[in-house]
Amino acid sequence: MIWGEVHDGNAHFMGGVSGHAGLFSTADNVFQIAHQFLPEFSKLVSPETCGLFNAISRRVPMSIDPSDFSLRQRRSRPRA
Repeated sequence: MIWGEVHDGNAHFMGGVSGHAGLFSTADNVFQIAHQFLPEFSKLVSPETCGLFNAISRRVPMSIDPSDFSLRQRRSRPRA
């Protein structure tokens, strides 16, 4: 187990419980969780359910496109 402390004033105000605190884990665990959203790798949900994650988000206006969460590199200008 990894123990950490979040310095989050909003969570402190809510008694230490807040849904926006983030994901705290190892890179390997995050990778394993991410694989569960891919139909060819998921052991938790059916391929049809994995497909729904993508299909539903494309019908909701102003939602984030799941395909944008890729590993492609984005170029940015160097900071001065």
